Amino acid sequence: MYMPVDDLPSSLRCIVSAVEQKIALNSATAKSIIEQANVRAEDLVRWAPFDHPQSDSYGRALIYDGGFFELMAMAWRPGDFSAIHDHGYTQWGAVQIFGPAEHAVFRVDTDEITTASVTHLTPGQIIPVSHKLVHQMGNRTESTRFVSLHLYGNHQRKANITADARVFNLTEGLIQRTDGGVFLGLSEDAVKASEPGPKPDYATWLRDIVLHAKRLILADRPITAIQRHLVDTDQWDLFSNDVSSRVDAEGHVIDSRYWNHLRNTLIEAAHLEQVLFEQHSEHSDEWTTYARLYDHIIGTTNDFIPRYITKLFHAKRIEPSSCSLLDIGCGTGWLGKTLINTLGMSPAHIEGIDPSDAMISIASERIKAMQGSVLDLKTIGRQWDITFCNIIEYLPHTHVEEAIQNLAYATKPGGLFIGDFLTQDHIRWYPHLIRSEDNQVISLRHPSLVNRDGHMYQENEIVNLSRLSGNVRVTYEGRHYRYLPPLSKIRQYFRSAFNSQVEMFDAHSMHELLESAETTESTRYVICVRRNN
Repeated sequence: MYMPVDDLPSSLRCIVSAVEQKIALNSATAKSIIEQANVRAEDLVRWAPFDHPQSDSYGRALIYDGGFFELMAMAWRPGDFSAIHDHGYTQWGAVQIFGPAEHAVFRVDTDEITTASVTHLTPGQIIPVSHKLVHQMGNRTESTRFVSLHLYGNHQRKANITADARVFNLTEGLIQRTDGGVFLGLSEDAVKASEPGPKPDYATWLRDIVLHAKRLILADRPITAIQRHLVDTDQWDLFSNDVSSRVDAEGHVIDSRYWNHLRNTLIEAAHLEQVLFEQHSEHSDEWTTYARLYDHIIGTTNDFIPRYITKLFHAKRIEPSSCSLLDIGCGTGWLGKTLINTLGMSPAHIEGIDPSDAMISIASERIKAMQGSVLDLKTIGRQWDITFCNIIEYLPHTHVEEAIQNLAYATKPGGLFIGDFLTQDHIRWYPHLIRSEDNQVISLRHPSLVNRDGHMYQENEIVNLSRLSGNVRVTYEGRHYRYLPPLSKIRQYFRSAFNSQVEMFDAHSMHELLESAETTESTRYVICVRRNN
């Protein structure tokens, strides 16, 4: 409710008085005026419209109309967001936030709009604003509500300072002009004019789509059109080109600001798609969505594995057609299928185990496969001519030595273990972007080194996008951790378990490594060891 200046709290009276006494004002002085006023959130409570209708994406109320300036309060419930907007006729102003607001700033050129930054404001923070600022504010929290204070001014006007504001509706590719609230999902009756809008990059477009979808869900409004936009393959080329321009030839990020923004937005989109589209069965596991895309991604990155197996089979004079092989952590049976096709191994002689039901359901169509892990090998109680494993590092460091002992148990006397491991500096190779050969699947990775109980792990956060089903699907595969022990420790574990000398090679070049080696050129190494007991 609007009231005379004498009835305002003292902090707000200070703002009104300071603005009226200033002849020349800009956004910096507006910010300084608010800072000196020492406004508290309690000063705004009587104007805070937290009971605003869901059709309004936040609450807004006029506190004081000074003719050439306006003082307003806005209320933000969990999930409330403004649209991407400017401030109409505002020449100068400032906004003070009394909660954990998300603040996005956009760069608008003649025909393009991109995200300049997305930050989280701290309670009490003040930001300068003007008609040049195109931004968006909102409340990402699940249970916290807060208020904000807004000062807008223009010495050339006597009323309606924020009128003729531009709302950037990226879903429809329009700029909508309004004299009222810059609401996300602006109603038709609030739009006084429209014009073609600038084209967004993929990350900016997707964030707008996701926020619109969440707003429609909160307001219990139809979401069919937004769902269609979310999975439409029309945006695939835009996405593919945008991410390609942000990585080098090896798939390493060269624009970390954009990459982090895109990754966070894709994770949010994945969670939204799961709510809108996925109906996981009670038998699904954490690899359910990844299993569908596994061959497309692994086939691109792990093509070196069949090469080193072929070289070792030849060097050790192994007859592929007659030997038995156990693939531990077989995934979808990709390797078994490849060895059958390239080396002529018998499908009857290749078996696999994997802890994931989702992976086993696919692998069973290619090889004999059962659920289990390397820690179950003694329970299985069988032995093979060749044991293969390259997922030991997914175990906690406390189980690695036991796992290697189990590998020895499952290998026949005189048989071989073959597998590859990561060096401690594997992160220098690990790509942020992996693209399937047919460009139907694109995988975004965020690798980092973490300390867990004094041991080094590589953490990989994975988001996958695919269009295999005819629609674009975004799936968040979570964070995966791989233990990175020194090469010397792994050599020691194998030597003790197999009672034999251990051969180590670079996984790509197959150059043999010295006993003192601490890393390799490719940052992956192959172990070949024969069981002698």
